Amino acid sequence: ASVDQRELWATADDLMAATQHLDSEADDIGTSAEDADAVARIEERHAAFEAAQAQAERVRKVNFLVAGIAALFAIPATQILGLAGLAIAAIGLYGIIAQGVAARTRELGIRIALGAEPGAVRRMVLVEGLWLAAIGLGTGLVLAALGSRFLVTWLYGISAHDPLAFLAGPAVLLAVAAAACLIPARRATCVDPV
Repeated sequence: ASVDQRELWATADDLMAATQHLDSEADDIGTSAEDADAVARIEERHAAFEAAQAQAERVRKVNFLVAGIAALFAIPATQILGLAGLAIAAIGLYGIIAQGVAARTRELGIRIALGAEPGAVRRMVLVEGLWLAAIGLGTGLVLAALGSRFLVTWLYGISAHDPLAFLAGPAVLLAVAAAACLIPARRATCVDPV
């Protein structure tokens, strides 16, 4: 709660206590001028209390609205940042694996020239690339599982061990690794080795 709210509630509590005190005294009031002043003070404090109560209700509604709007914008922002991180990782992974496979073009051509089937060469490249990607993803998942308990306070709307987050990211990266292996390998095996 903000300082203004605390002050507002404190004022409302004070006014309520004063009104109850003056209400108890109002039973003893007669019709003299002094009594009329006491009644006016009671009515004045009661009106101030009702105004403070209305203001407190408006502040509560505004805070509820602001919190709701912040929650609406917080979820898409985190999703966008998560997808951006996944895209950056996928681009980097594709570049590294594709460069490694492209560097082996001569080797793949020699294998085909010596009688290896192009499909077998593609499978070999795919298995080797996916093996490397699986090692990296396994290491990343273990580190993510260990580190997630330290990130619990920063997570909003998901648990620290959300199965979708732990499976979707690695699945995308595994698909990217497969594409990064197959596209350059296919290109290399289609080249005439002679």
